[in-house]
Amino acid sequence: MSVFAHVSSLIVAAVAGPVLALLSSPPTPGDVALVIAPPWAEREQIVTRAGGRVVGPATAIFGTLAISADPDFKSALLSEGAWVIVDGRSVAYLCGVTS
Repeated sequence: MSVFAHVSSLIVAAVAGPVLALLSSPPTPGDVALVIAPPWAEREQIVTRAGGRVVGPATAIFGTLAISADPDFKSALLSEGAWVIVDGRSVAYLCGVTS
C-alpha cells in the first residue's frame, strides 16, 4: 500500500469519529440543537415553522442554533427541510466549551 493510501486512511478515520459521534447524538427537548440545512433555505423560517426559535444573533452558511421544548422538534425540522439536527451540547463540547 502506498504512503498516500495510509495517510488518506488516517485522515478519514480522524474525521469520521467526531462526525459519527455528532450524528448519533439527538438533541434533548428544551436544549439547544444545531440545525443543518441547505444554504439556500431560510433556516430561521424552518425553525419557526417547526415550533422552535433561533438562538443567537448569527447563523452560519449551513447551520443555525435553535431550541424547542417540543419532543417532536427534530422530526418537524426534518419535515420542514432541515438536513441534520444535532445535539448542541455535543457540538459545544467538541469546540472546547465545557460549561
